[in-house]
Parts: sequence; structure tokens; C-alpha cells
Amino acid sequence: MLRIMRKQTQSLFIRILLGAIVIVFVFWGVGSFKEERAGRLAGVNGRVITFDEFRDSYNDLLELYRRQYGDHLDNNVMKALNIKHQAVDRLISQYVILQEAEDLGLVVTKDELVGAIQEIPAFKNNGRFDQNAYVKALGRLGMTPETYEERVRRDILISKMQGVIVDTVKVSEAEALEAARKDNEMVDIDFVVFSPSTQEDPELAAEDVEAYYSTHKDRYETPMKIKVCYLAFPFKAFEKGITVTEDEIGNYYELNTEEFSTPKSVKARHILFMLPEDASPEQVEEARKRAADCLEKARGEEDFAALARKYSEGPTKDRGGDLGTFSPGRMVKPFEDAAFSLSAGEISDLVRTKFGWHIIKVEELNEARQTPLDEAKENIRRTLTEERAMADAFEEANKIYEECASAWAMVDVAADYKLQVESTPFFAANEQVPGFKPNDSVRISEEAFALQGDEVSPLVELEDQYCILQQIEKKDAEIPDLKDVEERVRKDLLKEEKRQLTRKAAEEFLAAAKEENAFDKSAKKQGLTLKNTGFFKKGDAIPELGNAPSFLRAAFLLSAEQPFPEAVVEANGKYIVFRLKEKKEAEKEVLLSQKESVTNRILGQKRQAVFSEWLSALKEQAEIVYYQQDFLDP
Repeated sequence: MLRIMRKQTQSLFIRILLGAIVIVFVFWGVGSFKEERAGRLAGVNGRVITFDEFRDSYNDLLELYRRQYGDHLDNNVMKALNIKHQAVDRLISQYVILQEAEDLGLVVTKDELVGAIQEIPAFKNNGRFDQNAYVKALGRLGMTPETYEERVRRDILISKMQGVIVDTVKVSEAEALEAARKDNEMVDIDFVVFSPSTQEDPELAAEDVEAYYSTHKDRYETPMKIKVCYLAFPFKAFEKGITVTEDEIGNYYELNTEEFSTPKSVKARHILFMLPEDASPEQVEEARKRAADCLEKARGEEDFAALARKYSEGPTKDRGGDLGTFSPGRMVKPFEDAAFSLSAGEISDLVRTKFGWHIIKVEELNEARQTPLDEAKENIRRTLTEERAMADAFEEANKIYEECASAWAMVDVAADYKLQVESTPFFAANEQVPGFKPNDSVRISEEAFALQGDEVSPLVELEDQYCILQQIEKKDAEIPDLKDVEERVRKDLLKEEKRQLTRKAAEEFLAAAKEENAFDKSAKKQGLTLKNTGFFKKGDAIPELGNAPSFLRAAFLLSAEQPFPEAVVEANGKYIVFRLKEKKEAEKEVLLSQKESVTNRILGQKRQAVFSEWLSALKEQAEIVYYQQDFLDP
């Protein structure tokens, strides 16, 4: 059962596997799509995109966004993301790329395929590829090696096609140095803030309120709302009467030994003296000397974490070099070999990797351990009980669904089986569905709003239950009369009037400051507080202004010849008037030291832009057909 397999993926091993092969299985109904939801969804150059492919693509993206947004993935975010469209567009992109690659005669050799698979950490045991681990891991996900290898082959082919398109992209030295110059340029800005909150409330005439309402009616539209009835099949309800034998527990333990294995691991810190990949012998030696001096301090019993904060050039610097706990196969080999050769509390000699020179301190050494069967027994019993309960819940829910779908009458079928039909109050697509957890609410809402008329939904899999839905009532979107929303309209108009008054005051101040070149004098005359940012770079945040990209863009366009912006800048609901106090350019040595990293960054950006442009043109030329447009509409 797919649900069971997903449940088993809670272990770190399987989560890594999922990340490696980018596949998530979530039921959208098993063998139970209505005719309009089955078969073809779209086509590209004669190649059909099926609902099965769409389901996998959709669930890949859904799982990705669940990891990114967590509990914040609500209906509003889901609607904004429009995952359905993304899922189909991703499939279309894949197929036009693959077709182009095949037209060019690009192929994936057996050695390339084998090499790629053998490098995936999820299929390794003690740092080496393990055929048994590979087959067993895929088997747990209901996938054959042949199916998986075809997916990997396709991914490699897409990567090759990308290489053909972007490999000619270059970044000149002048381009890199100019980008580094802009990155390191610093400005010091004086500014004053005009806030609508300081404005007195203007009088609002009735005709002004009516005019504002007439112009902005759409803003007050109430969204379409629906009410659904549903049958729920909680997994917990099916656990009663399930018995797990000792033999079954033993068999599970034997078949899933890696689930109960904890590999050898170390908890370590390091201090890194970074080197570019093309470092000269002089650069390597200079970094080695600095690392050797630091190593002497570390072995002189100075605090290792403090040394890391002071000297390390790596991303863990602010954490005192803390790398956490890691097992074999996680680090580059020279680093790993050194770390696992140390005892707890021991500090390594200097270790050279492609990143530079490292000093490693092992804080804890944890030997490999196999959890005994006796310790694991109750967890296994719980796992098997939950799996069977899920399987039984699915079997029962799918049976009921088939009858509901054929009869289009959930209430009647429920009565025949003496099942309780629940119902929701009215809810909009962007609202939490009462009675469901936040993530479950997203699925329920999406499925409910896809229903047509009296249609019964496919089986909807949620966190701890299956559900079947049927729409029972709908309220269309409507624009209310002014009398029903007058308080909101007045509040919005008042806010807009104060905003306009504030903007006008800021513009008058800027004009006077430019004309008289008397920024300080004008601020003092109007009783405004003159503030200063201090020197900052393009990527820095200004505490007084928060996230203000428009301010940052305008600030770096200023010069000694033109110290004022052309217009006032709005940031977070306030208006900013400012002038350049001073500008600093970076030293040439700084620019040269950053040339390589900046080159790599710009190269990546240019390659992405070139490939995106090529792909867009390819898709425009492709013959794309949507067979189920209504289903794909947000």
C-alpha cells in the first residue's frame, strides 16, 4: 500500500532516498478516477501526459512546498503557488527537452547510468554502493530497478541537454570585477521618514465614500463558498482486533535490519582556511601557514570554538565550527578519513581538501550499533498495527467510494452501511476548512472545489484518515451593497487619503531640499527627525527601514553630482526622502580576491537565463494541447 510505504519513510534512510529520487506517492484515488479525470491530461508534440504522470509531478512539488513552508502552507499560499499549473508545466518542459536531446542524438551510456546511481548516498553501505540496499530501498517504494533507472536515465539526458545549451556561456574578467565592485560599494545616507500615522484624519464626505466604493467594488467581493458532506475513515478506528504475532515481528526485523542500524558517527568542529580551486602554490602555502599557527593555538588548549569563530572562513564560523554529528559518506574523503581516525577530544593535523586547509576536533565518537530485537519489538508491533489499520481503512473506504461514485449518492450509501455522514459549514478556497488540520485542509479544499455538481470526490488521503467528499451547496461570489461594507470602505478611503497627504508632504520636502540644497535645515524647520544609515552595502538591511528594496536601489544610484533621488521612495507604507552623505569604493585587492566567487555566481545566473530563454522558445514552438482545462484552472 502506498500509504504504508509513505509511513515507513519516516526513517532518515528513506527520507534521504526520497530526496535522492524526488518521488512522493500520495493517493488521488486508486482505480477510481471519474472518466473525466482519467487518461489524458495534456499533450506535447504528440506525446500524451497522463494523470498518473501529473499526480507524481504534483506530489513532488507538494512535498517540496510542505518542507519549505511547514504549517504556513495554507490555502492562500496554495492558491498563489498554483501547483497544478506548475506540475503540468514541469512535465511539458521535461518532454520538450527530452525530445530535443533525442533529436540531437544525445544518449546516456550504461557506465554513466551506473555511476550516477552508485553515487547516491541512500544506496551506500559504509560509503560503498550496496546492491541489496538498492533493490530493497526501491522495493519498499513499490518501484523496480528498471523503472527507477529509466527515471535516472531521463534526468541525466536532461542534464546533458542543459550542458549543450549553456556550456558556451562565459563571464569576462571585466564583467566579474564590475560585479564585485557593485557588491562592495558602500553608501552612507541621511534620511527623513514621512508616516501616514502622523496625519490627522480628514473629513470624508458621503459622495467621496460612494465614489471610492464604485471605483473599488471588486475589492469587497465575497468569494465563492461551498459546503460539503464527507465520510471519514480514521486509521485509528481500524486498529481494533488487529493482532501482530511474534513471527511477524521477527520477520519485519530481519527484512528491515538497516532501520535498526545506527552507523558509526562523530560529532566534530572544524576551522577552515579556504582556498579557490585554482589556488596557486603560493596561495596554498600562505593558507597552510595561517592554519598551522591556528593549530598551535588549538593544541595549546585555547578554546576551539572561540578559535573557529575568530579564524575560520567557512560557513560554520558563527557556530564555532560546529558540524554536528555525521556518519561515513557525508563528508569529502580526506576530511572523513581524518575525522574517523581521531578519538574523542583529539585534534587532527592539518587536512587538505578541495575547500582548503582544515583543523578538526572530534568531540564525540559513537560506535555503530544494532538495536536488539527485544528493544525494537514494541515499535515494530506499533508499525505493523498501523500499517494493517491503514490497509483496512483503504480497503473499506475504496469499497464505499466505488458505490458512492456509481450512485452519486453518498448519504444513501452511508445509510446502507450505517456510516455517519459529516458536513462542513460554508468555506472559501482560501479559508481553513473547519474540522481538519491545516495541511489536511489544503487537500480537502482543493479536492472540494474541483467537484462538479453532485460528483463524489476520489479517495482523499489525509494525515491520519481517508475521506470521500460530495458538494451539497454552493454560494457564488458576489459584490455586497455599500451599506453592508460601508465601515470597511470608509476605513480604506481614510487610509488612502492619509497616504496621499503624506506623499504630497514628502514630495514638497524633497523639492525644497533640492532647490535650496538645505536638507538639514528643511528637516529642522519642519520638526522632522534627521536619521543616518551609516555605511552599508547593497545586500544589507537598514534597521530603521526594514525590507526596503526600492530604497536600496535608489540609494546606490546617487552620486556626489546627484545626491538626491529623482522621487520620494515608498517603503513599508512610509515615504522616505534622503540624500547621499558619502560613497566608498572597495580596494582593488578586495575585488581581485572575490573575482572567482563572483565569476561563478554570475556564470550560474547567465546560464540559468540562457537556458530559461531557450526552453521558453522551445515551448512556444511546441504543439501543446490541454485535454482537461477545467481541471487545471486554479
